Amino acid sequence: MLRYRADRSSLGCVIASATGQVAWLATGKVAFLLPMFAALRWTALVQHNQSHLTMFRHRWANRLLELTLGTVTGTPMELYREAHARTHHPHVGTAKDWTQPTQLRDGQALQCQPLSRWRYLYVFAPRSWFVGCSAVRRVRSQMRCLIAEGAAMAVLAALPVLLGSPVRLLPIVFQWTLVAVFSAHANYEHHNGYLEADRPTDFANDTASRLHTSLGFNIGYHTAHHRRPNAHWTKLPDLEAKRAPQPAMRSVAPADMARPGSSPSSSVAQGRELPEGPVSGVSMSSPRMRPGYGTTRAR
Repeated sequence: MLRYRADRSSLGCVIASATGQVAWLATGKVAFLLPMFAALRWTALVQHNQSHLTMFRHRWANRLLELTLGTVTGTPMELYREAHARTHHPHVGTAKDWTQPTQLRDGQALQCQPLSRWRYLYVFAPRSWFVGCSAVRRVRSQMRCLIAEGAAMAVLAALPVLLGSPVRLLPIVFQWTLVAVFSAHANYEHHNGYLEADRPTDFANDTASRLHTSLGFNIGYHTAHHRRPNAHWTKLPDLEAKRAPQPAMRSVAPADMARPGSSPSSSVAQGRELPEGPVSGVSMSSPRMRPGYGTTRAR
């Protein structure tokens, strides 16, 4: 059922978080909080990967996974997909990417003055909900998915109340808040400063630590990820290793995630992956490390 065997670890993280969450709500035993929070960061990364390339071959399995991800992270999959795969990736570096950590003027011209980290952390999640819901409600199929995901979250939130222990909901709310802050922090780290005039073709900042590579579903190879957003996370190190320069290419969501009425201008915009080929950037093993996009940030 899995597209890639490597995703057994991804599935394990989701199962650990979801099982700990439900067990805590049902029993109130503190021991169940450990798996719930221990796998939380990786579960949030699984949601990111799922927004680009679905984990399962069967649609029903993906829907079940996405319902579970929404209850664990506190962010419905449709809202995440709207903000990340349909907005951030196809419009990165333009005024249409409202997720970027930069100031906008009149919604048109880019002001390459980064938002402060703290301001971005508390603005990102509310904006994602408000703008995401406004966009999703225009497409009936997406709205149905959002309603189902919202209903699953509501049932989970109502469970401790029905059991007479509403205080058990507090760790869940804290869990959802952590994911919102983590997602905003990650986006800030990956894209803060990449719109500077001397880096017009850049997409993101790379991070050369094991926590962001082998222990983080290779999210640290963010340059390669933006050039091949639909590539599986296990392929990103190889894409990063192909260092020969090539023109930057805009990346977008798969075709089944695109909004009706959009006018894709390339095979990438039509939801097909870029052909195998060289990817610009500096190898993660390069001895020259400095902050900046297309380079490696040592931590």
